[in-house]
Amino acid sequence: MKGLLSSAREGGDVLRTWAAYKAGDKAALPKLFELAQGGNSRAQNVVGYLLDHGEGVKKDSAAAAAYFSAASTDYPLARYNLAVLTLLGRGVAKDEAKAMEMFESSVKDASVDLAAVRLSLYYLNKGDRDRAWTWANEGANRGNVTAYYLLGRMLYERGEYQEAYNWLTKAAQASEPNAPAILSAMYKNGHSMNQNKKMAASWWMIYVGLNKGKPGMNSGGISSFGLSSKEQNDATSFATNWLATHKHMKRPDYDATLLQANRNDKS
Repeated sequence: MKGLLSSAREGGDVLRTWAAYKAGDKAALPKLFELAQGGNSRAQNVVGYLLDHGEGVKKDSAAAAAYFSAASTDYPLARYNLAVLTLLGRGVAKDEAKAMEMFESSVKDASVDLAAVRLSLYYLNKGDRDRAWTWANEGANRGNVTAYYLLGRMLYERGEYQEAYNWLTKAAQASEPNAPAILSAMYKNGHSMNQNKKMAASWWMIYVGLNKGKPGMNSGGISSFGLSSKEQNDATSFATNWLATHKHMKRPDYDATLLQANRNDKS
């Protein structure tokens, strides 16, 4: 009980000091470093974040890694942050396998959904679909929109079209930018529904709309759907209305270290 009270008090000190720093208190930054150097793991994560982002201090990812490493035993989010640096070789030696071990731990101990997606993509690239599925499911259970898409994509590739449609629709409704391309293909080929070229074209235009600025993206592909002028107008109207009524997904930066595990870009 004594240890829990001490931990809560130390956490409160960090939160109050962080709030003072964000409010412009110039004495707060040295206080955060003092707390970190005194062994406060939450403060060590905050200081590591500031150093890696160059916020209020000179950017120094090597020093950030040292703080994250010091905090990683007691503060699981610091383990995630150290994993990001280790995966990218930013401030520390690059070690993909070691990074994946830390990502796995940060999902289990800190419920970091981004780590689950990292693991799913890693195993997809390795050709291990079972593990990729397991980690995408972990991410989806934590509300990660990219994980919805990954589950839908894997189901689509398995030919399990109805379940794929459900996950891809869920991802698309949250404006995940890749799901509409597969939904377009499903409508075009009649997978799990009647073939519908107009809806296929609509979802293709939504895909283009969500990926503006992406090299090679343009809406010219609509001509490949073989629509009449009226059908093209209907498809365009559907896509335009859909894009107007769905906010664009705030895409998380998977290369960035985190100050907190909970984010506002999840569904």
